[in-house]
Amino acid sequence: MAAADPFWALAGLDGLAARALVLADPGGLPGRWADRLVADPHPLIHADDGGPAAANLAATLESGHGGDICLAILWLEYFRRQSIAAEAVDLPGRMLVRLTGERRAILDPCQQGRELDPPDLRVLAAGFGGILPGPGQLAALSDDQVLVRLQGQLKMRLLKAGDVAAALLAVEGALRVDPDQAKLWRESGLMRLRLGDLAGAVAALEQFVTRTDNGQARGRASQLLAQIRVRLP
Repeated sequence: MAAADPFWALAGLDGLAARALVLADPGGLPGRWADRLVADPHPLIHADDGGPAAANLAATLESGHGGDICLAILWLEYFRRQSIAAEAVDLPGRMLVRLTGERRAILDPCQQGRELDPPDLRVLAAGFGGILPGPGQLAALSDDQVLVRLQGQLKMRLLKAGDVAAALLAVEGALRVDPDQAKLWRESGLMRLRLGDLAGAVAALEQFVTRTDNGQARGRASQLLAQIRVRLP
């Protein structure tokens, strides 16, 4: 499991928010954020300009502004430290927090924790071009899924900014969380190829070929591997 990875153990921290901080700054000291992780998240502001900082939990704690996934992580941390049962749920275009204990509600961290009723959810989903699932069908996300979504959001923003090397680091972070997700190995291989790391591209694409259950994708990756191997010194 990801929590047993020495990468996390060396940080001396546990929990979703702590792991997100380790991903945000692997060489830093995430413990310095401990006081902010227990703070009331209501003052946090959803200010997402589409840049990478909004998908970086350390930057969000520093500025008090962040994207939907970072804010959801901090709201989850707040509730869990009070022993209030809460989980992330996936609405098209927005990560929300659902309280599952004595109080049952769906909250929007991007609106200072505003409680959303079914009409609110439909409007929000429609605004992102999605269709709201039926009552009780909003999919709950595990902590690992939340972290992979966060790294994916960061990757997309870094690619949009033209920083392939940093985007690769985001994918590598996601692989620390979920090394069995085949598509992450494919993304890693293609980015390494773009960066000229042929040996790294081969290693990553070999992992993809081993793990994917998509026969066509496996065939295409195998062809690409053959082409890359010819170019290896």
